[in-house]
Amino acid sequence: MEETDLSTQGFIGWGQSRSYGNLLAGEGSGNNGNLWLVVQLSALVFNVGEDENLIVATRGANTSLWFQPNGSGGWLPMFGDRSSLVHDSLTGRYTLTTPEGYRYVYFDNGGSVPVPLQGCLESYSDPYGLTINPDYNGDCQMVQLTQTDGFQSNIFVYTYLGADAGINAGQMGSVTLVINDVPVRQALYSYFIEGEAGGAPRDLKKVVIQNYNATTSVWTIMRQSAYRYYTSSGGGGFAHGLKYELRPESYNQMVRAGLDPLTASDTIWAVYADKYFEYDSSRRVVLEKVHGGQETYMLAFVLNPESPGFNDNNTWYTKTTETRPNGTFFIVYTNKAGRTILSKLTDTEGNLWYTYMSYNAQGRLELRAKPSAVQSVTEPDGSSNTLTVVLKSDEGLVNVKTYYASTNPATGAVATYLESLGVRQGAEGDLLVAARQTYSTQTLAGVSIHPVASSEVFPVAGESGNVTIYDTSYFSTEGEPSPSLLHLALNPGNVGDPSGFIVVEQNETTWNEANEQILTTQWQRFDDAVGTGPLNGPDGAEPKARRSYKAAWYDGIGRQVASADYGTNGGLELVRPPLSPPRSDIVLVSTTHFKGDGDADATIDPNGIETRWQNDAAGRRIRLIENFRIGVAAGSPDANRTTEYAYAPDGGLSQTSPAAISSAARPTPAPAASAAAETPPLCSASCTATTGWDRSSRWSIPTAPCMPMTLTAWAAPRRTASSPWAPA
Repeated sequence: MEETDLSTQGFIGWGQSRSYGNLLAGEGSGNNGNLWLVVQLSALVFNVGEDENLIVATRGANTSLWFQPNGSGGWLPMFGDRSSLVHDSLTGRYTLTTPEGYRYVYFDNGGSVPVPLQGCLESYSDPYGLTINPDYNGDCQMVQLTQTDGFQSNIFVYTYLGADAGINAGQMGSVTLVINDVPVRQALYSYFIEGEAGGAPRDLKKVVIQNYNATTSVWTIMRQSAYRYYTSSGGGGFAHGLKYELRPESYNQMVRAGLDPLTASDTIWAVYADKYFEYDSSRRVVLEKVHGGQETYMLAFVLNPESPGFNDNNTWYTKTTETRPNGTFFIVYTNKAGRTILSKLTDTEGNLWYTYMSYNAQGRLELRAKPSAVQSVTEPDGSSNTLTVVLKSDEGLVNVKTYYASTNPATGAVATYLESLGVRQGAEGDLLVAARQTYSTQTLAGVSIHPVASSEVFPVAGESGNVTIYDTSYFSTEGEPSPSLLHLALNPGNVGDPSGFIVVEQNETTWNEANEQILTTQWQRFDDAVGTGPLNGPDGAEPKARRSYKAAWYDGIGRQVASADYGTNGGLELVRPPLSPPRSDIVLVSTTHFKGDGDADATIDPNGIETRWQNDAAGRRIRLIENFRIGVAAGSPDANRTTEYAYAPDGGLSQTSPAAISSAARPTPAPAASAAAETPPLCSASCTATTGWDRSSRWSIPTAPCMPMTLTAWAAPRRTASSPWAPA
């Protein structure tokens, strides 16, 4: 279970995401509550596993990366992962590189590194070379993470509870996002104390997300969440086991009902909680109730007595049976790595659907048989622990993946990487290749990644395919030309060389060093053009083409603030200016305005028409102003066309209404209760629409007296409410 409290995409994306894991070793004591991990605060954990010889890069309860010794002093990824882990004993650092090119540098566990810092993240870099270096206190707790280009900045500030918090000292107290030196949003955390009902010390109790108003210097609450836990083993739980989750909408419902979520009894929580869990003695979830107990899922587990290992990729380790609210059963056999070997769905009438999967020696999926291809299944019983699946010989759909056996840079082959995707009928049918891939190699500091170099798709089996070539340029120093990706549809045998082909369309995309798309150029061949090969501009050599440009500009934290459609630029080659051009009849410029908290609140299109909007503290649209104009009187049929939105207690949209307002610099939203009153009635009848939810999460608005229509949509199953409805 994972929750994101804060996030930003400026510079290198960063945030504050919490992940709960009931199967974490021990209490999993982190600094955001027992058994909670902060995804962004990755760290290395040494000497784990049955033989205490593995390294784990923690990132989340279900997304951590495992590495095992390779026998020669290095490390190999486990469970089919392609990340690499390299140790530099001279610098005392481990470097983890993902297949996409992200690099994490950690302090090692050598004697030269202070014990609190051992395993901590020293730096993080994206594939474009942007790097961040967190600041830590003496306890290896991140206190600040700064990203800046010298003009604009993103800063995450972390605080921790002090000695006055007693046993909770050292737990994370807050995380604040600061943009350009102005606080924007923060997450506040509180924890249970000794003797408090609902949890034990260091268990995360409540999360409050607040938004900062820079004008009034006041923090306002956006949303609140709360949790309750088991405090001891037995009775369906274990110490620190999550019992109830109360998400923001449900928390708000309790408050509106006059209840205090922090003091209400478990009986009341059971009615409102989004999730309720019970566990077995191995801390596995055996019962889950959702939507205030309206739906119940039950799970049962059986382990293979033969205890297969991590490398027994096609031998079942756990059988899990899920009983669903609708009476169906879903059984899954997984290997020790948690990958599905066989799934079995049984409906209420006894019909069965099997899906079978097998893996290669590296643990990568190589075959997936759909239900139509499964002949028979023999499941383990009291006399045998063997799971046997027999496929039809030449019937039913089977998806097949093949992998390169060796590396050959000349052909784009990389050992263990995906070579082809194919299909066949049954276990023995002819394999029809549907797609094939090759790879390039980029090496930095002795570590190589292998981006896709070409992708070939075969629309018709046995015939030539369509190839897309990915030609990537890499930055090595500041100020180099922007990289570009070239996509060409080619025939096999002439990969990378379009000189012999009649090119009809050609596209080129230019990126800056921050991975921002800044220019797109498109060529469209003239009807009377002659010759083969890449297209040229209207005044260039043959083959000539119509050439058009679109450009974009960003601020220092990665937000697009302007775009310009230059059309053909009068036939001239465009050199993108460092600043966006003025709006004109020949350069169509669109701009976006951002307010102090970092969110967009206005756009101006090429015609100069401005659209403004306002969101509430939860980020929901509460007012939309189309064709905003200053100085135009209220009621103008064209200018300042305004729509207001209201929301039900559970967060679902409950009402929209047109409203006439007088223009102002940036008008503040009217209270939701007054929105309907501002809308003139269209008939004398009382127009009321009732909104109700069923158990299938559907809601509908029945026909109102003067609104002969029925609207249907979907939301979460909660309460029933009625409100005035003024049809437009």
